[in-house]
Amino acid sequence: MIRRADQPDILRASQKDEYYLSILRDECQELASHLFGARSALYSDEIDLLSALGYFAMTTVAGHRTLGEEYCDILQVAGPTRRLHLPRPLRRSALYFSLGCRPVSIS
Repeated sequence: MIRRADQPDILRASQKDEYYLSILRDECQELASHLFGARSALYSDEIDLLSALGYFAMTTVAGHRTLGEEYCDILQVAGPTRRLHLPRPLRRSALYFSLGCRPVSIS
């Protein structure tokens, strides 16, 4: 039987994802700085967006759990309570695409 994830598990998974995402962002910023020099600072928002979309494309869009979800052993499900199933890739993609693009669309 599938049990609901507790709030601490969800928070811990989110923090773990943010930790790995910050490592990926730093590496992408360093690569851009190495390739483009000081001009890369002008595109830091775009580099952040691309690294977030890349992280979630490698995990969620590909149908795998994120590193935070694996760490806390949680699984995303959709549907009515009696008929739970994994969300379709399009639905998961739309969620993370909207989360990744939100900071750029606001600024």
